[in-house]
Amino acid sequence: MGDGNFAIVRRSKLRGTEKEFAVKIIDKSKMKGKEYMLDHEINIMYSCNHPNIIRLLEDFETS
Repeated sequence: MGDGNFAIVRRSKLRGTEKEFAVKIIDKSKMKGKEYMLDHEINIMYSCNHPNIIRLLEDFETS
């Protein structure tokens, strides 16, 4: 779907339901010293509630 300096966004489907989602995959190695930016974005996305703004359903971190 798209990419930027720190992340790529891919289209995904939930198994069993085939419901479509956008998945943002962030390269943490490119965010060294800028982790606060990610925390800020996550907080903003969770607080947004508007039909024209994508909703953040879940966030998690992998190794």
